[in-house]
Amino acid sequence: MIFDRSTLDEQSFLRDLRSTVGDDVLIAEYTDFRTSTSTRRVELAGSNMSQIDRVVRFVKNVRFHEPVQAAFLTAALSAVPLVASLRPLIFSAGATSAAAVSYLFLGYRRLSFLFAPLSVLVGIPLLYYGLVKKTFDWGGRTYRQESKFEVKVVD
Repeated sequence: MIFDRSTLDEQSFLRDLRSTVGDDVLIAEYTDFRTSTSTRRVELAGSNMSQIDRVVRFVKNVRFHEPVQAAFLTAALSAVPLVASLRPLIFSAGATSAAAVSYLFLGYRRLSFLFAPLSVLVGIPLLYYGLVKKTFDWGGRTYRQESKFEVKVVD
């Protein structure tokens, strides 16, 4: 994301930053920004559970900061298994094509887009898990996010 720092109400931003774990989501609320098409590779260390906690944190951020989009996404993804079972070839072709176009747009030259149908199907239980899980680990601490700006350190 690219934004003009002079448009940022820094005092309010810092106040709210102290009560959230979604700094990236929060900056989007405080600035007019545009998405950058440049990407960089980021290595994610940790156990499988720490990777799942990243998803939980993301789902919580979207749920509390963008509730309408979260509800729409949840409803839309709930229909995916039905489409996948009734029209598996259409589902597979659609998911693979969408991933291939995304990879081309972002400049990725690898064949992992072929796993898109499986990734979509695995992502659905992760979405639900993120919605129902009460806590998540992040940065060596366990958090409970109860609303947009109500985040508690559990331990």
